[in-house]
Amino acid sequence: MEVFGTIVAVFMTLFWLGFRHHEAARPLSPRRILIPPLGMSTGSFMYLVPAFRPSSLHVLEAIAAGAVCGAILIATTRLDLRDRAVFLRPSRVFLFVILGLIAVRWIARLFLRQSIPFQELSGMFFLLALVMIVSWRVAMFVRYRSLHSSSTMGPSLAPT
Repeated sequence: MEVFGTIVAVFMTLFWLGFRHHEAARPLSPRRILIPPLGMSTGSFMYLVPAFRPSSLHVLEAIAAGAVCGAILIATTRLDLRDRAVFLRPSRVFLFVILGLIAVRWIARLFLRQSIPFQELSGMFFLLALVMIVSWRVAMFVRYRSLHSSSTMGPSLAPT
């Protein structure tokens, strides 16, 4: 089962990286930035089942780890303004960051599953991913709004 989960994770990662590369060719919009974390947030329903609820300390650990991972994603994500549209700039560094984060998550899971029940660990890693994605996408949205508003001001209305 462990091998199957790893294989699925590798294929999901490759699919996601290919999708992201394809998406970089299209201009960003608020909807394209904010829909993924909203869609992911539906996974929070897992916490209705008590076995998936991490302890308070584990919640703080997951939030802290998610914030660190989100900060790394924020630092490696660049947006460009081209033809009055905002685009995601493709980056090789981002590829390595994503692969590194996945490797760290996989290694952490190997060690943590020894001492934390599977369902609780699942709840922790979901919370980590949610915090990471939400913080990254909120920062991306703020940058998008800044670039988009500067592109709509035009040269005659730009601040001096």
